Amino acid sequence: MDLTFAPRQIEFWPIERLRPYARNAKMHGPDQVPRIAASMARFGAASPKSQKD
Repeated sequence: MDLTFAPRQIEFWPIERLRPYARNAKMHGPDQVPRIAASMARFGAASPKSQKD
């Protein structure tokens, strides 16, 4: 497997230092979150790594 990104060093940050990415295309409103959670509980969550090519 080729890694296109392999950090030389891992840093541990306090959770307070993390900030959401402002240009995230996958943002969901408060009304959508319970519906998404219910869907995941019922049907499961797909992971690209778990699907066959």
